[in-house]
Amino acid sequence: MKYFILITYILFSTHSFSQNIEGYVYDTYHKPLPLANIVLLNKKGGGTYSNKKGYFNFNSLYKKKDSILISSVGFQKKTIIISSLQEKDTIILKENITNINEVFLNFKKIKYNKKIKLGPKKNGNISSAKLIGFNTTTHIKNTQNKKGKLKTITLFLKKSRKRTSWKAPVFVAKFNLKIYTYDSINDKPGKELLHSNLVVAPKNKNGTLTINVSDLNLIIPKNGVCIGIEYIDENNEYKKYDHIGPALRYTRSLNGKNTWSNYRNSGWKKSSEKFRGYYENLMLKIEVLFPKK
Repeated sequence: MKYFILITYILFSTHSFSQNIEGYVYDTYHKPLPLANIVLLNKKGGGTYSNKKGYFNFNSLYKKKDSILISSVGFQKKTIIISSLQEKDTIILKENITNINEVFLNFKKIKYNKKIKLGPKKNGNISSAKLIGFNTTTHIKNTQNKKGKLKTITLFLKKSRKRTSWKAPVFVAKFNLKIYTYDSINDKPGKELLHSNLVVAPKNKNGTLTINVSDLNLIIPKNGVCIGIEYIDENNEYKKYDHIGPALRYTRSLNGKNTWSNYRNSGWKKSSEKFRGYYENLMLKIEVLFPKK
């Protein structure tokens, strides 16, 4: 069955090209769709998420040719020029149809019972908290060179503290986990293996957070898997000067950069810069079950 997202915009424009963009995100059954990404595509672009009721609202300066990008897990992206929008415009996003059977292929016929942990070793004490809407994704190589069942994902976190300079509070964000194949030809995350949001609520403290995903029956390819962490604010409670937490830990590497960033689904970016002679990659571990020989 094909699904659609219905987005109705109510637009109030002024002579200064400042505009309040708001509306509701629904599917064809008028069920609210939370965590849809809406982003303004320009150098000073703003953005927001739809909340649990499907409602979104943000205000930003824009130019005549600027566009907004609307995206949601499991649906095709849509780009629209703001100046072309009319009051109560309707935007339809078609379902992103993929062959989900690839993930479950022969799953029931194979016994996965050899447990192996994959991921980089910790090197250094580096951490960074990203802004709301940023998705940081890293490639974890499959050293076994055969398909396996993903069991757990472990995140390494560091507590974020108040900024004493202006006493900004710490906003504890939630994480939306992303799982992709690895596109070795273009060297970036490939197809999404998850077709719904996987939201976790971390605590703002030092330590690890392990998420059991074995019930999802995800089979990782021979060339590994890309795991992403998107900082989200489900109810748009974040304030401009809040300090975001918890921070994600990174590891130093001499073997190249294998971490990308993506702001509200607007495109993957990968930095080639070194810091003190090292590349910095997101620190993640996964536990995978492989079939015994």
